[in-house]
Amino acid sequence: MAERKNIAKEILEADVKKFLEDKKLNKTTLSLDWMDNYVAKFHPEKIVEWAKKSASIPKKAREKDGKLVKDIETVRTAFIAEFFPDFTEEAIKERKAKEQAEKEAKKAEKERINALPLEERLRLELEKLK
Repeated sequence: MAERKNIAKEILEADVKKFLEDKKLNKTTLSLDWMDNYVAKFHPEKIVEWAKKSASIPKKAREKDGKLVKDIETVRTAFIAEFFPDFTEEAIKERKAKEQAEKEAKKAEKERINALPLEERLRLELEKLK
């Protein structure tokens, strides 16, 4: 088994901070080494559980030479579900749907206000200034 690259905790923290600011994960950053270092440094109580889960994921054959390699996509999906549940495909779709609904509600409210007589619109604007 290949030895894992040691990634500094500060680098991991910076990456996580960027993920949270951007509200999306950079999947190229989530290498096997990165994920293993994250678990080891931030969730040491889950090392055994993560090792079992990671080891249970079957390997897949590479297209070019047929060699069996770790299925990074499946590992990444399991990692995200375990440690970053807000970034799963379902959570992202839910968040986007909620944002879209809020945007449509604001647009509908604006249209409703614009349909009111001028006097009523001015009254509402003055009410907001209270």
